[in-house]
Amino acid sequence: DALARGRAEDERWHLRKDGSRFWGSGLLTPLADREAGFVKIMRDRTAQRRAEEAIRESEDRFRTALQIETVGVIFFDTEGGITEANDAFLRMSGYSREEVAAGSVRWDELTPPEWMPVSERAVEELKATGRTTPYEKEYFRKDGSRWWALFAAKRLSGTGGIEFVLDITERKLTEERLRESEGRFRALATGIPQLVFRSRVTGGRAWGSPQWEVFTGLSDARSRGFGWLDAVHPDDRRATLEAWGRAREAGEYYVGHRIRRVADGEYRWHQTRAAPLRDGEGPTAEWVGTSADVHDLRGLQDRQQVLLAELQHRTRNLLAVVQATARRTMQGSASLEEFAREYE
Repeated sequence: DALARGRAEDERWHLRKDGSRFWGSGLLTPLADREAGFVKIMRDRTAQRRAEEAIRESEDRFRTALQIETVGVIFFDTEGGITEANDAFLRMSGYSREEVAAGSVRWDELTPPEWMPVSERAVEELKATGRTTPYEKEYFRKDGSRWWALFAAKRLSGTGGIEFVLDITERKLTEERLRESEGRFRALATGIPQLVFRSRVTGGRAWGSPQWEVFTGLSDARSRGFGWLDAVHPDDRRATLEAWGRAREAGEYYVGHRIRRVADGEYRWHQTRAAPLRDGEGPTAEWVGTSADVHDLRGLQDRQQVLLAELQHRTRNLLAVVQATARRTMQGSASLEEFAREYE
């Protein structure tokens, strides 16, 4: 039928003599004398065909990548418009595909004013290098709430680009809670008279409060690991480390030892206690403890023992006198009534 209309075209794979294939584009045209036959012009378009297939495969891979549920993808222009977005970004931002298609979603309007300098620097970097260094900033959702995202963009052509967006709101909230918790801990740890520390269950120290440095003269850096043992009386160091060896099984650390006061070189008795910081059901990595100065209390207790021993001695002496008086009175009494009268 095609020849009847004057020409016929076809495109398909052909086999060469050596068995390899090539994509041929043919144009079949009848001769003026149709009885004599026709002529066919064949062009080898293998390279073009393979390039087209590569483009289709690339587009298929790209479309598949856009369907990822955890990474947002937007197409934008440097003037502020967002021209296209995948489903993940639409969920993150709260906008619909129709709103994006209508041009009512703009990255410069989603960016809070205080974050615009960051965005402007990223645009300048994109223009200069064709890509941006990954950066973090906040975005507005459609409802006006804010969310944190990690951005990385690449220039496509002209003023257009593609940007990958990762929602990091939960990570940022966790970091903020951690900073607040750390701030509260440090305010407490530096505001009490006890020497506060954080360590591993082995006893290796990770942090010491300013009170420790003032009392012992050992800086936080010098006290790290087992450097803090330099402040403990040499006779107490073995017991101090042995207590750490029992801490994991016991669930707590407790020891009484002497710690050197740098101001006068005196070794003062301290009660040191520590407990594990628990994070869920996992193994405990860090312990928090305090060392309380009990030197004066220990001195009072020693004096109390001396006084108690003296009291016991004097009491025994008094009882001996009473017993001797009773015996002598009994020996000289003729009756119980006489004993009672004489003893009184």
